[in-house]
Amino acid sequence: MLLCSKVPQFIQMDSNLSKPSARIDDSRLIRSVAVIGVGSMGAAIARLLQKAGYALTVCDVNEAALARFEKEGARVVRKPADCAGCDLVIVLVTTAPQVQTVVMGDNGLHTGLRHDHQPVIAVMSTVPADLIRHLELGLQGLACSLMDAPISGGLRRAEQGTLTVMAGGDAAVIDAVRPVFANFASQVIRCGELGAGEKMKIVNNIVGNTNTFITAEAYRLASHFGLDIADTARALDAATGRNTFSADPEGLTETFAALVRDRASFDALLAVMRKDIAYAAQLAASEPGTYPTLDGIQAIMDTLGDETFDNWLFLADQGNGSQGRANDS
Repeated sequence: MLLCSKVPQFIQMDSNLSKPSARIDDSRLIRSVAVIGVGSMGAAIARLLQKAGYALTVCDVNEAALARFEKEGARVVRKPADCAGCDLVIVLVTTAPQVQTVVMGDNGLHTGLRHDHQPVIAVMSTVPADLIRHLELGLQGLACSLMDAPISGGLRRAEQGTLTVMAGGDAAVIDAVRPVFANFASQVIRCGELGAGEKMKIVNNIVGNTNTFITAEAYRLASHFGLDIADTARALDAATGRNTFSADPEGLTETFAALVRDRASFDALLAVMRKDIAYAAQLAASEPGTYPTLDGIQAIMDTLGDETFDNWLFLADQGNGSQGRANDS
């Protein structure tokens, strides 16, 4: 089992300050990591961290998920406060209210912090940047470092350990967790100060979510007219249609299969994508520009459901030798 890497810098915080002090302790190791929220993405990240040798704690309200991790040797807890003793706490729940509860609720992380231990709290959920700033105020005077670190890449890349992290916060704090993040992310991009990672992720999701829906329809249309889907992906990748879903022609069907493992998971994903576009609309409304295309995308997404599920399932089935043209006839 691989021993956890020594971090280049680990920030110590004065107990009465909200920002890191100048004191650096190079002898510290990030040995323990907690993941709060072990749904599909959180579970994939947690397993990679456990495989890398970190002492893993997982926290969730789903007893079945906890049972699986307990069987795999992880420490399982049901209160976020019980995660505060870890060196790094990753928050990967679905909604902004859930993030608020995890960090500042009655049994939230803030109630478990102690003066002699200063964990890094990394919010990987996609939430408004204003919430991150609100959490910063709530944690002021407590011994911890806060950063936002939303992730992109989807379940397949999570399982492969090739996610992208868009980080916001103190540069030294981000540098301290890079060796840990390297176990599940191929890129960690510092986007700016606290909250900048969330803004970048929301901007990314405008493009990423739109690409997901329209590229799936384009591939199905191509198949209907006799064009091989993998060949179509290669053509798009060499032309102006290049996007995430053209980058891996051979893995295309597997990518869509991960999105439609069952109808319940598809519906949950669609709800998250609608939430993300709603965050984008809120961000756009906060400044004087006009964004008619974004408004249109949000309106279209509210109507998507059965037909989109069928399109994605169609593409996933191509890996099983299904003939889309026959299904379309």
